[in-house]
Amino acid sequence: MNDDPKFLAGIDLLKRTGMTGCRIAHSAEEEGDPVIWHVTGTWGKATHECCAAMHPVEALMRLCEQVIDGGICSHCTKQTIFVHDTFEVGYLQKVGCVYAFDPELRTFRRGCE
Repeated sequence: MNDDPKFLAGIDLLKRTGMTGCRIAHSAEEEGDPVIWHVTGTWGKATHECCAAMHPVEALMRLCEQVIDGGICSHCTKQTIFVHDTFEVGYLQKVGCVYAFDPELRTFRRGCE
């Protein structure tokens, strides 16, 4: 899980949104296959968001997408768009501020940066 650079970058991105706590867990092995991973983020005392997937990094990327997509960038005021796959994001930048992974810096950067 920690060997994927998107893992720590995703945690850092969620912290930049104000996340104050994060819990990553999986279903009990006694429940059998498949193992389900879930990530729960906490903002303040009463706001929580949760996403699940078959892999912990994918669950975290889904949580980033859920939290980032549709927000407003505090820097350029465009609608925020989260992209965790590596592909051309040029056309998306025309409709919003794209948060995409920068493999060289090992972080998610906003399009207006």
